[in-house]
Amino acid sequence: MRFAKKHRDWTLERWRYIMWSDESIIILFQHDGCLRGGREEAHEALHPSCTVSTVQASGGSVLICGCFSWAALGSATIYSKEMKYEYVSLFSDHLIPSMDYFFPKGDGIFQDDNAGTHLVRIVDN
Repeated sequence: MRFAKKHRDWTLERWRYIMWSDESIIILFQHDGCLRGGREEAHEALHPSCTVSTVQASGGSVLICGCFSWAALGSATIYSKEMKYEYVSLFSDHLIPSMDYFFPKGDGIFQDDNAGTHLVRIVDN
């Protein structure tokens, strides 16, 4: 938001040169933690028709990271949840090629969302 406020006087044409990034977590087996059901008799407690299988810790998750500009979608990729260790490869393998493709004159500006996973000392350099 700070970036947008600082550049609020830009023309629509200038905003077309921004490459934005974002990420989304996909949880494989999400549930609200409540299982509902019933049984007739106490001896049915462990009967298969009275039980529900679950997956510990929601079965895991994946993180999808991508970039987009005014013109089109850039590269997207799937990462582990510990993205801070893989963020540098996101730049070199996906963001830089997308920036080169959409802004071949080198006039594009990259803007990330300042998420905590992006705050890695090597990235700031």
